[in-house]
Amino acid sequence: MKITQRAATFQTAESDNKLTMNLNSTGSPSPRPSPAGREFMSREGSRVVPLLPQEHPSPHPSPLLRGGERVPEGRVRGGVPDGSRTGRIAGRAFGNPQRRDSAHDGLGFSLFPGERAGVRGSATFALACVIFLCSTAPSFSADIPDRPEKLTFPPLTYEPPSPAKFRVPLKAGPVAYIVPDRELPLVNISILVRTGDFAEAAGKEGLAGLTGNLLARSGTRTKSAEELEERLAFLAANLGSAAGDTQGSVTLNLLSKDLDEGLVILRDVLTAPRFQDDRFTLLKQQTLQGMKQRNDNAASIEARERSFLALGEQFWANRHATAASIESITRADLEGFHQKWFHPANFVIAVSGDFERDDMVAQLEKLFASWPFTGAQAAAIPTNTQFAAPGVYLVDKDVNQGRVAIMLPGITRD
Repeated sequence: MKITQRAATFQTAESDNKLTMNLNSTGSPSPRPSPAGREFMSREGSRVVPLLPQEHPSPHPSPLLRGGERVPEGRVRGGVPDGSRTGRIAGRAFGNPQRRDSAHDGLGFSLFPGERAGVRGSATFALACVIFLCSTAPSFSADIPDRPEKLTFPPLTYEPPSPAKFRVPLKAGPVAYIVPDRELPLVNISILVRTGDFAEAAGKEGLAGLTGNLLARSGTRTKSAEELEERLAFLAANLGSAAGDTQGSVTLNLLSKDLDEGLVILRDVLTAPRFQDDRFTLLKQQTLQGMKQRNDNAASIEARERSFLALGEQFWANRHATAASIESITRADLEGFHQKWFHPANFVIAVSGDFERDDMVAQLEKLFASWPFTGAQAAAIPTNTQFAAPGVYLVDKDVNQGRVAIMLPGITRD
């Protein structure tokens, strides 16, 4: 049987190489390189077929498949029988626009079927860029001194802003520091309170901490604790409160568009906290549970005993809460401590965020106006410390570690 040959070639847009494909009578491809570019050669013979998308009668009498779909007998697509393996390769490489490689000749098919020429070209280009950058990068090694003491630095100049520029005394009594900042649509409000553990009565140690914790977490006059938490979550707002050794705090962070509602919630928390019973009971239980563990840690024991030596056993900071003092605290104690210390005369306010300065001043005046209770003026924090006599003090603890602390008198905070 005599097999005739027909050849079809393409002129690529990037080179003069020619692309050919050879098939045998069964359509089985045999890849091998060609001097003119790339081609598929058959194992038994050669019948070069056109690669241009066209349809013509096929010499194959059997039905052919095109990607799993049967096509009529005697038909081919793209010059290659669709049912053959080569037809599927050619269809993927040349006939399917969804499978085009990044490197193509502008006609919609890959120059190198089965290979990602674009990936290979990109890697070559990236390597060339790296070589170019390395060859042109300046050398900084000559600027590094051989000794650390030879390093030099430019002088650090920092001018802190004048607080008088932001300080606003409010008519209700507190002083506010107001700083507009339009970078984000948020408002941050921080209220510091002149109170703390130093203001606790004897036998009520732990009262300040319980009051500060529950202030923003146990509901208000108009909302239960659960309702308050749900509303804050809806507004994406953060409301917090606490009381420590020498100060208390109430903070609010929220979107500037919700500022009006946030200030209403803040006033309810400051003037009429609910101190919900279940939240109060839970916090007392958690506090008592923590007390059972405070002698398990050698570091905690050392810190407590060191404070006795440095400040004296009668100093207010060394009056620690006990199980008896926590159990003696009632809801009436919480309400009394709150109304005694949480009022505008004991507040210092800091506000920053997305607002106009004059508008914020007006809103703060409204927030603290007509306070429902008077309260007491906070006294100065006691400073009657008494440093222990020089000596060696030992604390016995059956643990497999030892801790040593050396103390010297230092300067006071004021």
